[in-house]
Amino acid sequence: MKGDDNLRKAGRRTLNGKTRSKACRIKSIHGRFKIVNRLINIKKNKKQKTFKIVFDRSGFTLMETVITIGVFSILILSIFGFFAVFNKTYITENTRLWLLNDAGAAMEIISADIKMAGLDPLYTANAGFEEASASKIRITSDKNLNGKIDNDDFERVTYYFDPSEKTLKQILYEKTPSQSYQTLLEDITDLTFKFYGYNNIPTTEHTEIRSVLITFILQKQEGTGDNVARTLTCRSSLRN
Repeated sequence: MKGDDNLRKAGRRTLNGKTRSKACRIKSIHGRFKIVNRLINIKKNKKQKTFKIVFDRSGFTLMETVITIGVFSILILSIFGFFAVFNKTYITENTRLWLLNDAGAAMEIISADIKMAGLDPLYTANAGFEEASASKIRITSDKNLNGKIDNDDFERVTYYFDPSEKTLKQILYEKTPSQSYQTLLEDITDLTFKFYGYNNIPTTEHTEIRSVLITFILQKQEGTGDNVARTLTCRSSLRN
């Protein structure tokens, strides 16, 4: 019995020792966690920053306001000036383009008729220039090849400059019952025809004309009130 009691006491002591060691370990672990938590809190407190907003109640001075207004005024005036120049340039170039297009079309029509002047394959129509002056030409050609000049098929065409209306007119079948006319080009301030014979020698003889130099001077008022002027020159040679 005594031996059994001794064994029980020894077992209790062993159990108590193990329990105590476990308790010590748990306490040490809790202590470490507390230390770590304290360190983390310290670091967080160090990282936290406070910001203080300071309002400046002093406004702009009068000098600063005047300078700011002056700078913005100069900037706005510069922008408006740029757009004004751009708009004027656009209108001017647009007007010049209009003049060139219309004058170019009129030049092509006159040149085509001048090239056909004198077409007379049967040598019986007496085709050529019926009139040739500085401001007027009348051209005939036997286009239907019937041996005579008829009042149709554009076989007799006149071009002349009307200085009172500043226009270039086209007359079909002038001085005949079929006469009709139309305005071919407007805004002309001057138009001249110059005639050249063989070897590029100026001539006034209708039968010697081999080429015609045409010069247009056009002037049109653009939208801004300024006048835009263009000068066009074209030389056409007869094929017949």
